[in-house]
Amino acid sequence: MSDRSKKRENTTVDGVRAIELMYRAIRRTDNDVLAFYRTNMRMNSPSMGTMMPDRYQMVLDSTERCISVFKLAMIQMIQASEKFSERGIDFSWCSIYMPLMLLRKNDCQKTVSEIISGYSIFPENICFELPFSLLNEEDGCCAESIKNMRKRGFHFMLPGVGGDGFPLMKLADFELDYVLLDNSLTDMLGVSERSDLCIKSIISFISELDAEPVADGVLSSAQTEKLYDLDCSFYTGDYAGKYMLERFIRKKSES
Repeated sequence: MSDRSKKRENTTVDGVRAIELMYRAIRRTDNDVLAFYRTNMRMNSPSMGTMMPDRYQMVLDSTERCISVFKLAMIQMIQASEKFSERGIDFSWCSIYMPLMLLRKNDCQKTVSEIISGYSIFPENICFELPFSLLNEEDGCCAESIKNMRKRGFHFMLPGVGGDGFPLMKLADFELDYVLLDNSLTDMLGVSERSDLCIKSIISFISELDAEPVADGVLSSAQTEKLYDLDCSFYTGDYAGKYMLERFIRKKSES
């Protein structure tokens, strides 16, 4: 059995995938063209059924098992990315959730490099989505790991930015490539000139940190137009498309 077949086999338990990734488009606000894919992982448990991240992530991230699950998820994401490319879908990267327990390890970069070896994927085709709790890290370990992996070409993204009580200044402690804005900011679009000014200030601050803001929870073309006017180049949410399993994703002309 080839190494790749072994990797594919290891993502299943009793013939059923223990984890399944679903993919949602991140699009450009100026023309709605696909730019990236964001993933969401569901876990299939014989005893607990299908679980989404809000049910398992916090508990999982507190144990070493989060690293083995990450490895399985990353293999699945890479295999899906290869299939997307074979189908002629043009996108820059696909995201995958990375637990802080792995990011803090000295061999994090080695672990990731070993996973992608043998696949036709490059570091710049991968974006690691980090948990909000990254902002609680103060010893510099995670910041240094992000810095070193970015030098290899990997991207990093933090979600939930800009909501009530968000410590915006903490973003300056980490060299992120993309920042996923909290849904509440999208909800405030166009409510008043003052709300738009506040959103514009957050977007400008993120851009000054050399990161790209990505609006989340977008529902309409009117919102994408407003985001474009506020210098936010990317968006996701229902208007960008729903989360879908890899097997259902095709080029737009074929769907």
